[in-house]
Amino acid sequence: MHVQFYLYLCSRKQKRDVAQLASAPRSGRGGRKFESSHPDYTRGYIERYVLFLFVVIPSNIIRNMKLTQPRIAKKLHNEVDIYTALAKNEEDLIEYEFKSQKIESLSKNNLSIQSCIFTNCSFIECKINKSQFSDVIFHNCDLSNINLNGCGFHRIEFIDCKLTGTNFSECIFNHTLFQGCLGEYSNFTTSKLTNVNLTHCKLRGASMENCQLNHVAFGNCNLMEAEFYRTSLKGIDFSDSEIPGIHVTALNSSELRGATVTSIQALELARMLGINIKD
Repeated sequence: MHVQFYLYLCSRKQKRDVAQLASAPRSGRGGRKFESSHPDYTRGYIERYVLFLFVVIPSNIIRNMKLTQPRIAKKLHNEVDIYTALAKNEEDLIEYEFKSQKIESLSKNNLSIQSCIFTNCSFIECKINKSQFSDVIFHNCDLSNINLNGCGFHRIEFIDCKLTGTNFSECIFNHTLFQGCLGEYSNFTTSKLTNVNLTHCKLRGASMENCQLNHVAFGNCNLMEAEFYRTSLKGIDFSDSEIPGIHVTALNSSELRGATVTSIQALELARMLGINIKD
């Protein structure tokens, strides 16, 4: 069963029975008792927070959304290295295929990369900022620790890529697929993600702070210790991903309101928010 996980705050110093307010019935067997660890609970008051859990069957889970695939030209230039291509075309890379290239210390701004395929390529100490990627496929590439700050990605696929520590801050993603990627400690801070599917990705410790997520799906992802400070998770389904230790701001910022989790994940989140649970 999926649990729609909503967070609400009661008014300050409102006298309530926490067990009554926060119990979540399961399979008709009655609820579990939730007790606040706040010291004011012993006086019969809740000083600041009350957690509400509602069990519903979601009707609008985003699952396996249909993304627009990259539009790749039928004929690509494939007998040139990227440095020669850039020297020839200045700021544009259009309709190229690069295979097994080692791309080192490439530092460019305002590039336009369109209808390209990168296969088995390694990017080392590269800095490509404020550039536009359209209709591009990265397959089995290593983009670890490179700087892609301020870039736009439209109809892009990252397949089986290494993205450890990659800087995607202040980027815009639209119709983008991340599949089977290793993206531990990658940085998506202040990025906008629309129609983005992340499936079978390892994103432990990734930063998604202050992001805008619209029609974003996580499928079988490792999100342990990922940071979602000041990012609304409404409509995000975490039910088949790993989320122990995720970071959100204080409870009253409501990042988790409207996220979908399993019943077990809901209990883990309740403990993270300082709720003591008794069977």
